[in-house]
Amino acid sequence: MIKVVCFDLGGVLVRITTDMAEAAQRAGVVVDGSPGSFLYFPPFIEFQAGRLSESDYLGELSALLGVDPAQALAAHNHILVEPYPGTLEFIETLEAAGVICGCLSNTNAPHWQEMRQGTRFPNVSRLSVAVASHEHQMEKPHAAIFDRFRELAGWPDPNEIAFFDDTRVNVEAARALGWRAWSIDPARDTAKQVNAAIASISESS
Repeated sequence: MIKVVCFDLGGVLVRITTDMAEAAQRAGVVVDGSPGSFLYFPPFIEFQAGRLSESDYLGELSALLGVDPAQALAAHNHILVEPYPGTLEFIETLEAAGVICGCLSNTNAPHWQEMRQGTRFPNVSRLSVAVASHEHQMEKPHAAIFDRFRELAGWPDPNEIAFFDDTRVNVEAARALGWRAWSIDPARDTAKQVNAAIASISESS
């Protein structure tokens, strides 16, 4: 029986782009050339892990993009595109059935504030258990951050947790800890994928 559902955010509940040029374009910021992916920019990785300050990260990003720090922040914030359709509805359905819904995300302070405190992402702001890498200075796929989520969720048995992530190594890490975990394809209907997985659990129970 599933008592807790844990979501990754980017690629599962939130549509994102990791292409720097695309994020800058969405922000109305002009950059030269093709600076590449945030995922391969070391300061971004350190920022998400809580090991680099926001001002230092923006200094590095603004130097790379050839813009000022305010424009760099705007580009960074436009990594977040929109909630995936249907995800708020299935979270509401799960909560109505008494299931605890939460998230476990490798993220950073500006994105966390936007998703948890802003109005653009009601599917994220309503989650009752929320663990972010930058707040704990540890990231998926390390076991310690999965344990931190379990602690905040009241230490449910691992096989009572359903976990959804778009990164295979994180799914494998969750399975190694005994969680029921599924890989989500961010290019397809994520709500449909989650609903199918939840239905398969119910059918096998």
